[in-house]
Amino acid sequence: AGTFEGEGKQQVLMTKAGILASSGKFDDAIKAIDEAKAAAPESEMAARFDGFKEQLEKAKEQAASKGGEEEDAAE
Repeated sequence: AGTFEGEGKQQVLMTKAGILASSGKFDDAIKAIDEAKAAAPESEMAARFDGFKEQLEKAKEQAASKGGEEEDAAE
């Protein structure tokens, strides 16, 4: 099995970010987005990552205001 690099790595990491976000693990999802952007910062996809990261930050705040982060309950 090979390793992913560049845009391929970005796609894998963004899939990971989506899964983490849907599980309420917003901090881990945000870290995955940062890793994805670093993998190929000049790619077309990288230009959209900041917007997705902002959406996750808002979702994290909303989850926290609804009685605590879901992430805390999962641990």
